[in-house]
Amino acid sequence: MDYEIGVELVLRAKGRRVMDSSKAKVLMALRDEGEVKKAARALRTEESSLARRIVRLKDEEGRPLARLNRDRVSLTKKGTSVLEIYESRAKFVKEQVEHRYRNPLLTVDGIVPFEGGVVVVRRGREPFRGRLALPGGIVEYGETVEDAVAREVHEETGLRTKAVRLIGLRSRPDRDPRGHFVSAVFLMEVVGGHLRPGDDASAVDIVPLHPLPDLAFDHSEILRDFLEGRVEGRSFPNR
Repeated sequence: MDYEIGVELVLRAKGRRVMDSSKAKVLMALRDEGEVKKAARALRTEESSLARRIVRLKDEEGRPLARLNRDRVSLTKKGTSVLEIYESRAKFVKEQVEHRYRNPLLTVDGIVPFEGGVVVVRRGREPFRGRLALPGGIVEYGETVEDAVAREVHEETGLRTKAVRLIGLRSRPDRDPRGHFVSAVFLMEVVGGHLRPGDDASAVDIVPLHPLPDLAFDHSEILRDFLEGRVEGRSFPNR
């Protein structure tokens, strides 16, 4: 499952909410356009609605942030100051979140031998929608990688498995187009369940290893390295 985190940046003073992203967007349109009609068009709203909102734009002491004069509009000195403070601090927070403390995400992938081949899923969403891949996903907070790979394999294939051993780590920064994902790859043993697609997979199948299947991400490389003994573990048990 894919998750997204949303952060709302709010500027407060004297316990009052002075500026947020919505108000900042309005003030920026007023500053850049200079006319209610043009600003309303930029904001995709009605002129009358925008005019009422301009009157309500106040600072923590009730002073106006914008000045309306017929069809012309401009920011007050206070409005310009507050908007500059908000933009500066919002930029700083964004840099902190996106760059300074950005870390790789930990994921797992499972090599599941089954009925003479290996279990793969057909991805039901981007990236690589419709392509075959090894079952796997993101490790949840408080979960071991062994539990995570067993959970992901079960959610995507219907098979109950246990981790036999860690095959290796894949950490190349460009291995996933969504960002930097480090994957712990495990050899899995089937202990129960029934093969069926689930979760993010649109289909599940068993593919032979000769020739090596064309898989999404770096999963073909994972299988090739495993089979050729370039990673821990040299045997590939059949079931």
